[in-house]
Amino acid sequence: MALYLPSFPVLFTLLVLLFSLVIRYRKKSKTRGGSVPKLPPGPAKLPFIGNLHQLAAAALPHRALRDLAEKHGPIMHLKLGEVSGIVISTPEAAEEVLKKHELSFAQRPKLVAVDTAGYGYSGLSCGTKSKNINVILNHLFVKVTR
Repeated sequence: MALYLPSFPVLFTLLVLLFSLVIRYRKKSKTRGGSVPKLPPGPAKLPFIGNLHQLAAAALPHRALRDLAEKHGPIMHLKLGEVSGIVISTPEAAEEVLKKHELSFAQRPKLVAVDTAGYGYSGLSCGTKSKNINVILNHLFVKVTR
């Protein structure tokens, strides 16, 4: 009597499904213990793609957002893949949100690329490092014609 082992694709699929279920359970268990943010209402979401199918159904995404705003109100919650976002579709609602939560929008997020290229947000406009970089870049990219 031979022992039957499932093939690699079957085992790989089961492993990926198990891994995704464990990650999803951990995310839900973390939010249960802590405070869950109150989000505005929005259209129904699909598990992995969120509301992307509703934006892709229309020929132009801004028209799809307009139709969703007519149905769900001027402030709605959309989930685009794994990223959650709040859509504000009227100028009055945008003005109210920006006035009420202006400190949240006062600073831009620190980006890793800017931190790396800008030497830690040090403002390289007149330092010795920026002068050395300018000399090197000019030497590499500007052809000298004599």
